[in-house]
Amino acid sequence: ASGKAAAPAAPAQTEPAAAVPADVALTPGWTQADTCEWMIDAAGKLTVRPLGNGASGNLGVNPAGGDQSAPWCDQSKMITSVVIEPGVSTAWARYMFYYCTNLVAADLSGLDTSNVTSLACSMDARNWRQSI
Repeated sequence: ASGKAAAPAAPAQTEPAAAVPADVALTPGWTQADTCEWMIDAAGKLTVRPLGNGASGNLGVNPAGGDQSAPWCDQSKMITSVVIEPGVSTAWARYMFYYCTNLVAADLSGLDTSNVTSLACSMDARNWRQSI
């Protein structure tokens, strides 16, 4: 052995966050995810939309990796329905709704998935309570 310490590993590459116009702000009561925002209401409806209810937004790269990928993962059991409003795009979808075991309805028509490379485990059909 040469006695030299190994060089530190390079940090993982991530997609840079999209620029947010200065006049776009997070809507009070919502949680930011890159240039989108999301909220779960009292009835269990998860709504995802562009930040500040703008024209377009990006959920960005899988923020946590693995099977804990969705920003709402720690609240997934509360989710009974999902609405993705127009203008939301993403490059990841792995495990997006996998742990939403009480999900009974989903409108994903506003989600642009043209850059998604994998939909693996985005939903777990064994947990669906009704047809989605």
